[in-house]
Amino acid sequence: METNLSRNSLLFVRNSPRLWEDGGQTSTLSESSDILAWDRFGTDSFINGVTGERRVNFALFGTQAEISASDDFDDFSLDQSIALRETNYLEDANSILPSTTSYRNEPISPADFSIELPVEPFEASTSNLNFSKIYVFGDSLSDPGNIYNATSFVQWFDGLFGLEIPVLPPSPPYFEGRYSNGPIWIDYLAEDLGITATPSTELSIFNPLLPFDSPITITRNGLEVSPYFNGATTEQSVNFAFGGAQTGFVGSNDEFGELIPGLLRQAEWFVEDHQLVDKSADPNALYIVWAGANDYWSEENPNPSQSVENIETAITSLYETGARTFLVPNLPDLGETPFAFNGGADESFRLTSLTLEHNAELDETLDEMSDELTGINIIEFDVYSLFNDVILNPEQYGFTNVTEPGLDPLTLVPVGNPDEYLFWDDIHPTSVAHQYLAEFALDALMPQPDYVAGLIPQQGDVLTF
Repeated sequence: METNLSRNSLLFVRNSPRLWEDGGQTSTLSESSDILAWDRFGTDSFINGVTGERRVNFALFGTQAEISASDDFDDFSLDQSIALRETNYLEDANSILPSTTSYRNEPISPADFSIELPVEPFEASTSNLNFSKIYVFGDSLSDPGNIYNATSFVQWFDGLFGLEIPVLPPSPPYFEGRYSNGPIWIDYLAEDLGITATPSTELSIFNPLLPFDSPITITRNGLEVSPYFNGATTEQSVNFAFGGAQTGFVGSNDEFGELIPGLLRQAEWFVEDHQLVDKSADPNALYIVWAGANDYWSEENPNPSQSVENIETAITSLYETGARTFLVPNLPDLGETPFAFNGGADESFRLTSLTLEHNAELDETLDEMSDELTGINIIEFDVYSLFNDVILNPEQYGFTNVTEPGLDPLTLVPVGNPDEYLFWDDIHPTSVAHQYLAEFALDALMPQPDYVAGLIPQQGDVLTF
């Protein structure tokens, strides 16, 4: 039997808990056991037609395994190195295997499988989301104009300090200080949630003694992005993300990276501003933490373990201040960007390897935090899988080019219709791509419908190892 699964058919399972754990080999499914299965890359048939690099993934009661051929199901085991790189939620999952079936030493024909889709596709409704505010911490993928505001303002002073800081990103052709040709994903998501997040540079002041609005301050070390807010961040939604930010305290730009607040610095500003006015973080707000790419692009000694530790530290500091609900995206495949392609096969391989290592460590770390921090709600957003699906199936998203930038880097003139390009420049998505990010982020935030609960394997169910 051949049954097609649409990529959007059961998005409500996207927010399910992890369905695999380390170690063990797949064994015999006993009677009444359920199996959740899906075609990871979308619209082709469930079993038939799976070829080449495409994979069918199975979540077996706490363990995720992989089969790479459509008719070779005998004697396979959990490959931890692969499983760690796979998504930890299901895009399409709703099949029940009705009887005892062994996956070991007993080849199974695809025709033996059947899939039923008894429910209608779930459509996200923001009526189920009641976040009071959103706070965003990250880099250029989420920057609403902070780096633009800071570099524009500093033009008045950089000559005095012997600096030559350009205004970034040049707007136009970039859109209102964002690293894209239009609104970015956090703009779309905030609109969907009915919330407006103010760029942190529009709330900061020069210093506590001279409290006029200013994205820049002057210290004994020279010009710096202002960390002073006089409690303003406690009263409204704020976006702290800065283009060029790394996961540590500074940014990656060789010319003025020290001026760019990294993820840890952004979180520090939030915490200190709340402490200043003796307030806890809003437990009903949504906290978005997305960083890491700038730790890898051109760094001589990238260290994914350190980068993930920085992310953990940032989340923990926010949690200890009172934050409870976090949306944490992983990284897209940096090796599949125009930047990587320009560097050749070795550079592409290097960046893909770093991406996989980063995402695996991030996934494990977030799971540990969920277990250890009482009351925390960490929602993982698998950007990696979404990004790969777009590259493998560009026509489904309306793209005709997923390998080249839609903006000429020399003339800064679009080379075609930006809406048909995945990338605006060497590393940043177009606004249309950001729209997809926002849509899938909203899906990840949605509570799981009650009628799906029975389809999710629970700890202690039948399968053992």
